[in-house]
Amino acid sequence: MSLKKRVNDFFEFYPSEKKGVFYLAILMAVWIVGLYIYQRMPAKVSHGDSEFEAAVLEYYQGLEAQASQSAGEQKVKPASVQLFSFDPNVLSLDSLKLLGLPERTARAIVNYRSSGGKFRNPEDLAKIYVLSEEDFTRLEPFIEISLAERKAGKQPEKEMVIREIERKEREEKVKTEDHTAKYDVPELIELNLADTADLMAIRGIGPFFARKIIERRDALGGFRHYEQLKEIYRFDDEKLELVAPYLTLDTTLVDRIDLNKADIDRLKRHPYIGFKIANSIVQMRNAHGPYRRVEDVQRSYLINDSIFGRIKPYLIVHE
Repeated sequence: MSLKKRVNDFFEFYPSEKKGVFYLAILMAVWIVGLYIYQRMPAKVSHGDSEFEAAVLEYYQGLEAQASQSAGEQKVKPASVQLFSFDPNVLSLDSLKLLGLPERTARAIVNYRSSGGKFRNPEDLAKIYVLSEEDFTRLEPFIEISLAERKAGKQPEKEMVIREIERKEREEKVKTEDHTAKYDVPELIELNLADTADLMAIRGIGPFFARKIIERRDALGGFRHYEQLKEIYRFDDEKLELVAPYLTLDTTLVDRIDLNKADIDRLKRHPYIGFKIANSIVQMRNAHGPYRRVEDVQRSYLINDSIFGRIKPYLIVHE
């Protein structure tokens, strides 16, 4: 078959196909003409455009005026801070803010008092988690605790014994009954000594978190700072902010590991160390002799500055 015949066969249409092509050509021509006419039609002018633009302009000018006013108020705000003698056990939320404390800090103090907490001496105020060291230093000279509260803070030995008995009874009750919605936090609770009953007395801590906190504390050897609580599953910033005002933290209670006596099993059980670092520490001790100071473990290529900063508070070298 010649090339010419193949081309003719390719472009040969049946009668029905010819009709389809004809109608399609007509539709395309109509669409092109219509589009051409539409583009050249005069645009309709809206008589309300000028009013609309004026309203939009007025709206944005109002926003700018509000922003300027807010900025002015923020600049004036520091000037409204007043320092005066106060008792943190009775001062209202507004008065606390007048001292220059942020809303969050003032509410933390009020919430602590509402839960039954008391400030026995000026140093107790520094234990409020969200109170910065700068604010405490600024306010400390103006703190005046009432005489009644100071006396209440000095409990006789007999009363302390009674409180210890009541605490043990409360712990036994928790083991046999469901924890109710009533919370009683008469004093700040030491995080490195608290048992499950003490922790569950704090709003926001139930049986699960009380158990996990103690498990984490035992694994670490004690907490060095409150932020370590966030290493517990689902213990976030919001929960830490809620419970920290009711806690104290005595870092002298932390149990430290003697680098010259601990074996691999003892070292690897610490959450911040693990097997590889524990093995490295013991191997260096075997090769070079006893450690003279904690910093000597940094000779291990596995221990960088970040890791050393975490494990240092839990290590010690005895002569």
